[in-house]
Amino acid sequence: MFKYFISWLILLCSSSFFLIKGIGKGDRVMDIFGVCLIIFLILLHVVYQGRGIIKANFRNHILILILASFGSALMAYMFHGQDYSLTLFQQRSIYFYLFYFLLHYLLPEPIKLERLIIQFGIVYCFVFLLQTVAYPTLITESHVFRDRGTIRIFLPGENVMILGYLIAFDRIFEKFDWLYFSHLMLSVIVVLLLGTRVMLLALVILSFVNILINKRVQNKFAVFFLFIGVAFISYLVMKDTISAEIAETQKHSSQAQNYIRVKAAEYYLTDFQKGVASVVLGNGSPNDKSSYGAMVKSVNNRSGFYLSDIGILGIYVKYGILFTVVCFIIMFQGLFGKLHRDLHYVKYFMAYLLINMVVSTLPFETSYGIVEICMILYIIDCYKDTSKQSLLLQENNNDFNAEMNEELETA
Repeated sequence: MFKYFISWLILLCSSSFFLIKGIGKGDRVMDIFGVCLIIFLILLHVVYQGRGIIKANFRNHILILILASFGSALMAYMFHGQDYSLTLFQQRSIYFYLFYFLLHYLLPEPIKLERLIIQFGIVYCFVFLLQTVAYPTLITESHVFRDRGTIRIFLPGENVMILGYLIAFDRIFEKFDWLYFSHLMLSVIVVLLLGTRVMLLALVILSFVNILINKRVQNKFAVFFLFIGVAFISYLVMKDTISAEIAETQKHSSQAQNYIRVKAAEYYLTDFQKGVASVVLGNGSPNDKSSYGAMVKSVNNRSGFYLSDIGILGIYVKYGILFTVVCFIIMFQGLFGKLHRDLHYVKYFMAYLLINMVVSTLPFETSYGIVEICMILYIIDCYKDTSKQSLLLQENNNDFNAEMNEELETA
């Protein structure tokens, strides 16, 4: 029970408890608490347990990402005059990558970790829908505004909900489960309300592909027409929102090179770069308290160029080519690597990221997204380990966590 409580707590900290009012702008406090908790538990496990029994296949990937972020902090100091400590603080989300190593000590069962992701997604949906109903009264400090015929709410945790949808959609054909069904229904409503065109298109495409190639689907035509029916009903209910999204898409298509995201990408990939060193290691993440942060904020306000709007290119600008290449390696390994049939949702999720990679923030740089990536990589490791030790995983882990609980209660 301890390991799941810790996993839940760290996931909630990484999402800043959805920035619910009363917590205030507590993302900094929650991030720091979550990272400190991870480091404390890793040290505790190293002292009492030594090393994990499951092979950490992505150990080098994680270490490179963390080291690359330190290099980008140096670039922020050298080229933009931002204090090194300010950049390290601004990039605090990167330290959640240490959660990958903690998972190898906690050893949660993959299936229970997947259900945790789905449960988190359901909570996310409830908070989202509650804020939608309560608007204009705000129950969260996240960005909320009316646009495209809907109320757009940017709660932290969106990508975790998407992963939960893909898990539930893949598993519900094997065995009906009310938890999976609840997540599917709620997440469909939330995705429609979000008004994000590429996200909606990506999920529709991936869902169709799943139905077509999923061997667990016994009657593909029945499921196909059921999917069409749900889509049609959703269109009727959300007609104004979908029409607004189509109009917005047509507008952006006509703009071509003048589209704001294209112009933002051009600016950050040319004028913003400071030479070969910044190409390799990036420019660092700007902090509002520095002249570097003030300059980027001025560009945001004056031209509407936001690093968060250009997806993987924003990651490249901040953290460099080394960091970006590792992100691609993880996505391609998840998409094209040989995985157990139960992990096919990983392939769909990586495909989703690749579809969205130039228009939205990827999970490789957000606190909750990084926790999510760590869970995925740990689950892959568990399925790849076929040693006798992995067969005793649960028994050994129960014994250790019982001892750990006793130690913590004594302390």
